[in-house]
Amino acid sequence: MKWFPFVLLVGVLNGLWMFQGGAAAAADSDWLDKVTQRMLMEQSLAKEGSFAPYLEQIRLVRDAVDKGDAVGTYRSMNRLMALLETDAGGIPRRTAEKLWAYCYDVVPHDLHSEEVHIRAIGKDNYQKMKAHEINERWQSSREQLD
Repeated sequence: MKWFPFVLLVGVLNGLWMFQGGAAAAADSDWLDKVTQRMLMEQSLAKEGSFAPYLEQIRLVRDAVDKGDAVGTYRSMNRLMALLETDAGGIPRRTAEKLWAYCYDVVPHDLHSEEVHIRAIGKDNYQKMKAHEINERWQSSREQLD
């Protein structure tokens, strides 16, 4: 039971960090311009399928970014990633995979869901990354107390 306060503190710090990081990422939309440009380029190259679902979802992401809505940005960006995972609109699988990988690279990582990170780097690596982040935050909080 002596670990409970520590675990609770880590959870609160993690939530606060995610919210602040998400707000900062949402405010800087250069990444979204890059995603939009890449989507339009792939649309011009594709011989089949409709990019309408993706372009509509990008519009929703942009609306959330423009409003400064970090939660909305997170949710709408992950919806875009889910569309790519299912080849929505009948676009070629290879095109969807290229766009998914590009989005994973240019979109701030705090805007990706846990499932997106696991798909990109694997469950073991993701768990190691999370443990490292928690340790870094814990060390940082200890340094601030000293």
